[in-house]
Amino acid sequence: MKENYSKYSLPFKYSCLALSLFSINVLADNGCTPGFYKPISAPVTDSCTAALAGYYVPNSGATTAIIAPPGSYVASVGQSAATLAPVGSYVANAGQTTAIQAPFGTYVNAEGASQTTPAPIGSFVDTQGASQATQAPAGTYVSTEGASEATPAPAGSYVANAGQSAATNAPIGSYVANTGQTTASLAPVGTYVDTEGASQTTSAPIGSYVDTQGASQATPAPIGSFVDTIGASQATQAPAGTYVSTEGAS
Repeated sequence: MKENYSKYSLPFKYSCLALSLFSINVLADNGCTPGFYKPISAPVTDSCTAALAGYYVPNSGATTAIIAPPGSYVASVGQSAATLAPVGSYVANAGQTTAIQAPFGTYVNAEGASQTTPAPIGSFVDTQGASQATQAPAGTYVSTEGASEATPAPAGSYVANAGQSAATNAPIGSYVANTGQTTASLAPVGTYVDTEGASQTTSAPIGSYVDTQGASQATPAPIGSFVDTIGASQATQAPAGTYVSTEGAS
């Protein structure tokens, strides 16, 4: 009489578990060391395959290699671990063999970065592979992100402190003659400045004077006096035998 073997069969879920355990044992015994792998379908007599550059195998008995994730790379074959992108560099995509230096205008301040950080407003990065941004020094400014250099304050303006995003116009009564300045200069005696952002002063015209620094306008010569030169700091009284009946006489 034919034996019915079906009564000795395991339920389906236990059959799968047994197969899984068997597979694990095969993986553990395939002879591959870290950095190498052998596909599960490969003949037992096949040699282990070295992980390609950009991939790694961390454990023994592996059946596949692992792709290096963004932020890391594998430079050569047969490696058991990926290398984090160093400070100042990044790896944007998986499976890379090298890290890329942060370009001008950006920086990377930690290992394992997958992207760079633009230099913030008020700072710049003028080298490749930078780990930090540099504040714009006094006398200069940076108005946009990702700058590779600072801009000197133009004539007529100044930047008093580091890390600024804009220059400040010279106020009325003062001026800035050159670029890259940290302060404005008061208009000297005999001159005045009546607008913001001036790069030069205006001499007091004939018939007027300026007797203080930082003036925004000239003063007309008062009645009884006159000014007969440009850039005067005071008026001259009419000498004996003469008179001046109006303001601003020359």
